[in-house]
Amino acid sequence: MSVASCGDNNTAFDGKTNYSEEEKETEPFDAGLSIPEWNSRKDTEYRFYSDGNIEFLLYGANNATLTSNSVDNDYDAEAYKDYFVHIDSSSAVVVSSGNTELKTYINEDNESVTLECRLIKVKMTVNGHTDSVLSGVIISADPILYLGNDYESKKTLTPAKAVIKENGEFVITAMYEGYAVIGGNNPYYSIDRFGFDLK
Repeated sequence: MSVASCGDNNTAFDGKTNYSEEEKETEPFDAGLSIPEWNSRKDTEYRFYSDGNIEFLLYGANNATLTSNSVDNDYDAEAYKDYFVHIDSSSAVVVSSGNTELKTYINEDNESVTLECRLIKVKMTVNGHTDSVLSGVIISADPILYLGNDYESKKTLTPAKAVIKENGEFVITAMYEGYAVIGGNNPYYSIDRFGFDLK
């Protein structure tokens, strides 16, 4: 089994959303709210080696850096194949929202911070395609889902994975849960890369 792991994109969010500040204040994180996508990589490239290793080509095939065990330098042209994965569409929607509650955290200065939060569930869907030769391979994603809370990360309720279809298409659907901060920084999601399981 080989897995190409997912990673975070560390660029700062610009605060843009698809809803107004007035709407945010009157109905924060209510069911049906669409969380905006920001800075996802719509097209990513992966190198599949003949020995089962998989490499994410962050800067393209000409600037590859191995992320798994290296292959013998004497390999021939058939030792690997490069494939692209394309995101055709994606969404993150709040499907349920709890009551507002106060939660207390300890910040980096060891001070107590109390935030007004709501426990929400988010459904994320990613539609995409890749080369049909990868049909039957399990593809997975680990999106960044920021809910305006620097003190808690999302909890994955259902894994974000799917089997690539015969035509190369895939639909990944996953559920997440987390405490969203009322009046905090605007939420967003971002998809950096995919992983593969060659079972």
